[in-house]
Amino acid sequence: MHNDRTKVQQIRIFNHMFVRKVGNSHKYKIDWGVFCIMEVEILESSKNEIKAKLENITLAEILRVYLNKDSGVSFAAWKREHPTEMPILLVKTKGKTAKKAIDDAVDEITKDLDKIEEQFKKVK
Repeated sequence: MHNDRTKVQQIRIFNHMFVRKVGNSHKYKIDWGVFCIMEVEILESSKNEIKAKLENITLAEILRVYLNKDSGVSFAAWKREHPTEMPILLVKTKGKTAKKAIDDAVDEITKDLDKIEEQFKKVK
């Protein structure tokens, strides 16, 4: 367990997943139950642009796909300088804040995953 527990501010909850801000830093931790499954570090942030370092390309790619479906997003892409480095996601928006665009993308991903889970349960 991390000793920074007193510095953690919870920012969003959905299902069993928790996204927490760590202290006054620009780091966020994504937990599933008691396990920390991912850390997101905000490198740059303004109203219409966010640059974030993610722990894996799977999340970066899923977010990119969903963000690019949003008409309020003018640009969403990720890159990594080297295969041993973590990907960096860049989001630029028009008409809505970058944070809102990411929140909307996460909501849509969650809805789609819930639909898939329901369909899977029906197959059993």
